Amino acid sequence: MRHYTVLFILALSTLWGTQVFAGGNLIQNGGLEHESSDNRALPDAWTQTHHQYQPLAFSPIHYSGKLSGMMVGDGVERMWRQDVTSPGKGPWLLSAMIKTDDLFLGRGDYATLYGHIIYKDKPYSATTHFFVRIKPGTDDWVRVSVNGGALSSDEIEKIQISILGKFSRGRVYVDDVSLTTDLSLSDKSVLANKIDDLRTQLDRVGRVDDSVDRCLGWLDKADAALAQDPPDIGSATSHWHSAAKMLSHEAWAAMYPQAMSDKTVEAQMIYHGMGRTKAGSDAYLDKIELTGCNAVYLSFGSWMSVNYHSDLLPVEPGWEDFDALTYFIDAAHKRGIKVFGYYAPFYGTSSPKVLPGSIYEKHPEWFAKGPDANMPTFPDPANPEVVAFILEVYKELAGYNMDGIGLDYIRYPTPNSLNYDEINRQNILAKYGIDILEHENLYGDAEAWAKIQEYRYETVGRIIKQVRDTVKAADPDTTIMACLISDLDMARDEYAQNWAVSSKWVDYASPMNYDDVSADTDILASQLEVCRANKAVYIPAIGGMPELHRKWTISQWADRVAIQRQAGADGIIIYRIAEFDTAVAAFFGKGPFYNDAAFPEPLK
Repeated sequence: MRHYTVLFILALSTLWGTQVFAGGNLIQNGGLEHESSDNRALPDAWTQTHHQYQPLAFSPIHYSGKLSGMMVGDGVERMWRQDVTSPGKGPWLLSAMIKTDDLFLGRGDYATLYGHIIYKDKPYSATTHFFVRIKPGTDDWVRVSVNGGALSSDEIEKIQISILGKFSRGRVYVDDVSLTTDLSLSDKSVLANKIDDLRTQLDRVGRVDDSVDRCLGWLDKADAALAQDPPDIGSATSHWHSAAKMLSHEAWAAMYPQAMSDKTVEAQMIYHGMGRTKAGSDAYLDKIELTGCNAVYLSFGSWMSVNYHSDLLPVEPGWEDFDALTYFIDAAHKRGIKVFGYYAPFYGTSSPKVLPGSIYEKHPEWFAKGPDANMPTFPDPANPEVVAFILEVYKELAGYNMDGIGLDYIRYPTPNSLNYDEINRQNILAKYGIDILEHENLYGDAEAWAKIQEYRYETVGRIIKQVRDTVKAADPDTTIMACLISDLDMARDEYAQNWAVSSKWVDYASPMNYDDVSADTDILASQLEVCRANKAVYIPAIGGMPELHRKWTISQWADRVAIQRQAGADGIIIYRIAEFDTAVAAFFGKGPFYNDAAFPEPLK
């Protein structure tokens, strides 16, 4: 997935000087007019300090003022960066004026306006990312923007804003970069928008039955709570939930007919739901049942720690006493809900957590090292000892009474990650005649790196088959489900997840079509084609990170459901339960997931 996690918004003007926090631009020299007195290759207040990146160039082709920033298509990674300190609480709008000239983005190319929310005293792995990709074809100046906001209650140290890119043809001009507080994303505004949306749809279809009157009564109460000074957000939210729960299936079907289904077989799923305690799991199961789901996809952690009682990996602190997984599986099955679950064996992090029994502590030689100091820490998929260990973990998971084992992070964590050790050196030397320890710039050599890409995705493909064989040997009835990066070319070339081929080893394929990807019908069609060819049940995701759940109206959810069904999907999986609006859950339970559909059987 192209992180694809677009969460918060920045807005920009040419204001230069002090930072303004009451809706003004938080970025200094957003118009890129003033050169730095210390380095004339940089605008004042901007830096270029991140390992291999070179600076952008100044250009007289501008939107306003006299100058803009320019990235040229020479295959060199370029960046200007600014740290915004004391940015307030957000949420924010990040934006810029963009113009392109003959821009072509090939494999591995990109041009991006990027924000990182960095929390005080927290590792970089806890950073919140938000970004917008610059696309070819904008031959006149256009504004691009993205919403962003904190996903943690921790104190924010700074927001790091970057203009960056690498491509082989054309030019990108950037001007008037802006980061502003987005008042339209206040709790009151967001909830009022959801209420107005539902009221508008009810007005459109009229009094379908008595449930409409009851719903409107609760919406009136929600509006009254928002009208108080200060707004009573808690009561308004509760009334909003009650309003949605009032509506009948007939009312939802009248408003959103394209989102409804009478299928007798369909995957109707949601990500996550296991709680640390019995009460926590029960609360999640109640919401899952309200949603009408027939299956869940649990997350168990990574190679650093897991939240089930493992004999192989450290148990996450706080999860040691209660056997949450055993309880959740039994309780879900009693409610007629299937349980799938995954852990992340090759997750990459810049701040590895070291708990007692950690493989990072016991086997440091298993982890990738290379010339890029910024390469994340991850177990090497090409190391036979690593593979043998993760297969034991999957065998352990197959011992639980789950309906399926999930694959996530069965891939390399970044486009240029590779372990530069003797194992990989000898493997690559024997197959391709390339000595990775002697090559001066392996990632920069397009011809050589294309062979490394093949090596990486063939390595990952073998592991997927091994996982399937291991799980089936332990329990022939346990199926395999995979979380997959949405864009097939990106998945293969940047993350070594060649699922156009390797999905033949999985029973259920779930592309992570978060945010607006779930509306991209071209991507959906390519995913469906691969799944049909490889006989994998196709269950695309809809939803995204917390800010999306916070903003999306029920009409937006209904639209995404309709698109997946029109695209021929075998089901839908919602990402994710933690911030899933109870009112939206009620909509799914009486609407798109109202029919009592059976979960699909494997096709192979």
